[in-house]
Amino acid sequence: MKKVKILALALTFIASGSIAGLAFKPAETTDSGIYLTVPQGGIEFSLKNDTDDNVNIYDGSGYATLNKGSQKNYSKDAGTKFHVGESGKKGKLLFEVSSSMEGKTLKLSSYM
Repeated sequence: MKKVKILALALTFIASGSIAGLAFKPAETTDSGIYLTVPQGGIEFSLKNDTDDNVNIYDGSGYATLNKGSQKNYSKDAGTKFHVGESGKKGKLLFEVSSSMEGKTLKLSSYM
C-alpha cells in the first residue's frame, strides 16, 4: 500500500510538471539576426621603452612595467591618458591617446 501511494504521488508530480510545461512557453522573439560588434579600443599603437630604466605605466585601465628595451602593443580609445605609475598611483601625465598615433611606435623617452 505504501508503494502505491508513493507511485501515485510521483505520477501526480510528473503530470503536474508536464501540464505546467505546456502552460508556460517562452515568449516569441523577432530576432532579425543582425548584430553590431563594438570594437574594444579603436586606436592601435606600440609603446617602446627606449630609456635606461624599467618604467611603470598606468594605461587607463591598470599598471604595467615596461622593462628597458621592451615594447608593448595597445589598443585604446581616443582620450585615454597614460601616466607614469608611482607606487601604485598615477604620476606624471605622459600623453593622451589620439587618432594620430594609429599604427605608430611611440618612444617613451619622447614623453618623459
